[in-house]
Amino acid sequence: MYFAFSHGLRKDLPFLALLVTHGGLALIWLGRRRSRRLLTWMGVGCYPLAVVLCLLLRNVL
Repeated sequence: MYFAFSHGLRKDLPFLALLVTHGGLALIWLGRRRSRRLLTWMGVGCYPLAVVLCLLLRNVL
């Protein structure tokens, strides 16, 4: 986020990564709290998803 704002780069990709990673953190928290293994692994999967989305959108847009 800091790098995008300080160097005048695109702001949508850092916000997308921020939303996906925080969403994943929330899924991990809910999955651990409710003892749901699938929900926890879905949250863990959000982190590689954020990286892939940012790399793909960077090349497309």
